[in-house]
This record gives sequence, C-alpha cells and structure tokens, in this order.
Amino acid sequence: MTDESEVWSLLDSAIAEVATTYYDRLTRCMSHPDKREFVNQALEELLKLQKGNSPDYNSEGTVLFYLTWYQPRQIFLAYSALRHVVRKQNPPSRIIDYGCGASAVQIASSILAAELSLLPAEKLRRAACSERSRTFPFAVHGIDPSEPMREISGFLWQNFKEKVESKVRDVNLSLSRIFQGSRGPAEHDSIFESLLDTMRSMTNSCRYPSYEAMRSHRRARHASAPDDCWLTAVHVAYESNLPDMEAVFRRIRKEQEPSLEMVTFSRGSDTHLKRQNFFREHGFEEEVSLRLPVPEGNVLMPEGDEIVPKENRLGKTTDWRCTLVEMVEDEKQRLLYRDVEWVVPSVANVVMIRNKNETR
Repeated sequence: MTDESEVWSLLDSAIAEVATTYYDRLTRCMSHPDKREFVNQALEELLKLQKGNSPDYNSEGTVLFYLTWYQPRQIFLAYSALRHVVRKQNPPSRIIDYGCGASAVQIASSILAAELSLLPAEKLRRAACSERSRTFPFAVHGIDPSEPMREISGFLWQNFKEKVESKVRDVNLSLSRIFQGSRGPAEHDSIFESLLDTMRSMTNSCRYPSYEAMRSHRRARHASAPDDCWLTAVHVAYESNLPDMEAVFRRIRKEQEPSLEMVTFSRGSDTHLKRQNFFREHGFEEEVSLRLPVPEGNVLMPEGDEIVPKENRLGKTTDWRCTLVEMVEDEKQRLLYRDVEWVVPSVANVVMIRNKNETR
C-alpha cells in the first residue's frame, strides 16, 4: 500500500533539489565573499515580509530563499483553502492565479484534484462535492511580473512532476513483482498515479508576466463558459499594491467573469487590518476560518480526511538551508537554522472570499 502523505515528502525533495541547482547556478562564478553578500542581502530583503511589505521579487536571491521558506506553507495553505471552497461549490475548469509566485495554487490544486479523483461517489456527496470535482482544475493561468519567480516556478513544477513519475514507476514495479505481472485491485489507482494524470492533463497551465500577456496567449484563449473561472491571490496583497491589484481584479471580473475570488494574507502584520478592510470594501464578504492541522511535536494531525504531510518539518529543505549558515552574519544565522514547516502555528492566515452571485 502506498502512503498518501508521501506526496508532500516528494515535494520537499523537489524544493530542496531546485534550490540546490538554482543556488549553484547563480553563485558558480562568485568568490566566497560575494556568495556571503548574496545570501545576506537575500535574507535581509525577505525580512520586509514580517512587516507586511513587499520584498524585491525581481532579485533571484530573494526568490530562491522565498522558495525555501515561505513557499511550502503557501502551498499547504492554498491546498487547505481550495479544499474548503470545493466542498461548498462546483470547481471551475480554470483558475487565474494573480501573483502566482512559485505556483503554490497550481501545485496545491493538482494535489487536491488527485485526492478528489480517488474519492468514491458516496463520499463526494457527503463532502458536498460534485462528480465534476474529479476533474478539477483544467488549467491554472499564473500571473506574476517577476521573471525569476516564473522561472523557478517552472523548475519546481517540472522537478515535482518527474519525482511523481518516478514514484509511479516504482509502485508499479513493486506491484508487478508481488502480483507476478498482474496489478492488485486495491492499488489500481494510487494517489501518485492520479497526481501524475492530473499534472499531465494541465498542459494549458502557464505563467505570464501580466494579465495582458495572459489574455493574448493561445493557451489562455480556450473556450470556457461564463462563471467557469476562479480568481485567486495567495499572499500577494501588500498595502503598497492594493490599488493596482484591485484595478487588475476589476478588469478580470469584466472580461473573465470569475464565479469566485479568493485572497489570502497573514494576520498580525502591521498592515493586515488595512488589507482586510480594503477587501471588505470591494465585496469580499466571507472570511473563511480554516482549521489547519495542529502540529504535535513534528507530527501533523489531520482535522479530517485530507492528505497531510506525515511530518511538519521539511527535512531536505531545512538541511539545504543549514548548509549555508556559515555564509551569513551572526544575527542572521537563526534564519537558516530554523525548521522549514508546512504549518507554522504562530502564523495566522486570513482567507477572504468574494462570490459573484452574492455581490451583484
């Protein structure tokens, strides 16, 4: 039997491998002092997020260390938030993900779609999910002006997909040996096969530098019925970009008619109340109370039947960051020694929803 939680272990490995390759490529021709400066500047830039401000995402160093610290929790948050929403309404055939970063929504939705595809019809009905949930989503169109973010996003998606492919081969080989070439019925559809099928089917998914670039690209022009679209923005709302963000959202509403919009950001930062009030003023009426798994030591305890990591700590990603401790100033060493986690108990998230039918 396969362990469904291993999906998250594969993702941890993918993040660590992409980080290793990306760092080696960026620093290959740097002297040791230049490497130290590179790492320190990247960590200093990311500290802006603690005050609710946007760092420089056009910096490759910022993007690298964002991937290995904030990205895991954003992926798990997106998975949990989308899972909550899918239980209440039909999923779309496409998602427009504004400020997609390293594709947290695309990765999360692929895992969620794989999970839903394995649920029996009766369980889908009890969860208020429709049969159509099995094919959620068709495509995720990511929008992010940062070229380094779009680049590292592509690396992560490809690496994760290759790891899933390898896992499927290993599972099938093991079953072939056990059943002498005949697959066991209990293993006919593992989470890994379902995830691989989902990732392969998301061929129209792509990342664009702007909404204008997305709407003119052939991959984003496929036919879709009105209301057959969601708009997401996971942890990309800062006080400085709220007006620009709302202007883009207004245009997307007019041209794409999303049936649901979802934004997330951290509670407790200096600007979270301003962001909360801003979105309420623009029709985001529902604030979702997500019940994320509660870590007991390093073990994540699921709230229901969701697929959760067996361990909260991303071992391989944490280990990679620890290899760079000697590169940083003493006061920043704690930033690299800390465990990278899927769920951070001290961080509370705000998830706000705008339903089209409720805001007309």
